[in-house]
Amino acid sequence: DIPLERIARVGTMHWPWWGGVGVRIARGLVAFVGASGPAAVLELTEPVAVRAPLTWSASRVAIGVEDLEGFVAAIAEARGVSP
Repeated sequence: DIPLERIARVGTMHWPWWGGVGVRIARGLVAFVGASGPAAVLELTEPVAVRAPLTWSASRVAIGVEDLEGFVAAIAEARGVSP
């Protein structure tokens, strides 16, 4: 769970095939992806502890979703900002 007030921005990225699938970690990033392709990226106001499966500090979280535009719009609406 990431509180809405911790989300500074929502963007998109292309998750590369060589990045793999499942839970992936990188410097300051945790990704939850099932395939390569478009993914949503939550940029946070401060790092959060994410279990991936070990605890990892992340200031960005990438999420592979089926409806990328809908996901980004839903977060923007919940935050009261335009996508």
